[in-house]
Amino acid sequence: MRVLSAESKRRKREYNAAYKKSAAGRLSALRYRLKWNYNMTLEEWQEAIAIQDGRCAICKKRRKLYVDHDHCTGEFRAGLCRRCNLLIGHANDDPVLLRKAAQYLEGFGPTGSNFERRAGRRMRMPEIEKVYR
Repeated sequence: MRVLSAESKRRKREYNAAYKKSAAGRLSALRYRLKWNYNMTLEEWQEAIAIQDGRCAICKKRRKLYVDHDHCTGEFRAGLCRRCNLLIGHANDDPVLLRKAAQYLEGFGPTGSNFERRAGRRMRMPEIEKVYR
């Protein structure tokens, strides 16, 4: 086994740090993560982004896209922006929970019981009880 001097170790660390910051280094890291984590190639990822026209599959906004995958099977689903990916992740990929959250929010819309609260007044208890029924 070859023993490196302190100076050689320092130069190697500097080289590696510079490579990781370079375009080639970032591309190499992306290829590795896609293959290791999602078993997909960079070309497959780029094709998925092109099919979505560079837009998030949920909110349809043009933002940086992240891989959304099924945590049970590991299967790729779509490209999502960070906000939508976190939304699904925090709901533990549970569509029932997300539907309940949507119903909850719909009760607080401009025509819902929370309109007065948004105008600066607090909600009365009977109104809160309607939301939780």
